[in-house]
Amino acid sequence: MTKREINLQNKVRQAVRDGITYYSLVDIVRCYFDEDRPSQYWSDFRRRIIKHGKGEILAKIIRLKLPTGRDGKMYSTDCADFEISQEIIELLEGFKRKFLQRGNYSEVTEFCPYVGDILKTQGWTVQRHYLLPSDREIDILAKRENQALIVECKLTLLKSGEFQRALGQVLCYRVEYGLQSISAIAVPQGLVTDYARKYAKIFEVDIMEIVF
Repeated sequence: MTKREINLQNKVRQAVRDGITYYSLVDIVRCYFDEDRPSQYWSDFRRRIIKHGKGEILAKIIRLKLPTGRDGKMYSTDCADFEISQEIIELLEGFKRKFLQRGNYSEVTEFCPYVGDILKTQGWTVQRHYLLPSDREIDILAKRENQALIVECKLTLLKSGEFQRALGQVLCYRVEYGLQSISAIAVPQGLVTDYARKYAKIFEVDIMEIVF
């Protein structure tokens, strides 16, 4: 990857300090990975870097003030030189490849049954593909004593659009099935943002992070 490629026609903000060019990591996420909430995605990915034993990379990141497109004011943001930016891009691409390999299996054929098996071990009676009167289909309807649990299975909630669609689905299911029911979105562990956790809590929807 060349410096010209990392610049992406000047879509990645940069600054020069002591003769070294530094690149905005939030902009790299936005341009290379088409994320609609790049700041949130980068914040979450920092934690993944530590979790996967690559924390030494973060020590090489510096904070520089760069202008924003909103008001042109200068705000501090995470930046890295060309070499570290390349390393981070490789980590991001590796994570995406791993996710896409996982995504070759549909939720219905692999992830949903796995979630159902976990619920069974917790004493729930599980019914998959529960059909509502509207012909909407709940991924998992689980019952235990006087409780009903509606679960929508997703392979990722990394983008806000993915989360918003999943949230809308479970809320519609809850209204149609009955407001007494518990609503949840099941997702593989680590593939959900703090943004999703925060707003799911507001709407009283549980996020089930599954080791998968």
